Amino acid sequence: TREAESLIPVDQRPDGIYFRPKVVYNRRTNRYVLWYNFIKNESPVGGRSSVEAVAVADAPTGPFRIVNGNVSLLEPRAGDFDVFVDDDAAATAYLIYTAYSCSAGAHGDNCRTQLIQVLSEDYLRPLATSAA
Repeated sequence: TREAESLIPVDQRPDGIYFRPKVVYNRRTNRYVLWYNFIKNESPVGGRSSVEAVAVADAPTGPFRIVNGNVSLLEPRAGDFDVFVDDDAAATAYLIYTAYSCSAGAHGDNCRTQLIQVLSEDYLRPLATSAA
């Protein structure tokens, strides 16, 4: 059964392509948190780069309200990602993602990396360091 036309109401979201949605429940805030990738329609052809964004709702089907349309990550050229909520007492959440990060002289497979960042207690932003 289709629950909603869109997780984020059309009149409340920027025009673009939305993909890789992940919804998790935060038992501390009693809210559902949606993480997703987004590519703005005005991005230049061939130069499209996605950003990660986050939204919240009171129900898993929304409607979600965008709280950060451009999340700052350790590696800004992120790709595929997932959100994991541990079943520990703190219900710690993690953002796991791939990224393309090339230092001078590096190329190809040497530029691909995977990172894990701990999320804030409200799951709305990654903490400044990666998980150990």
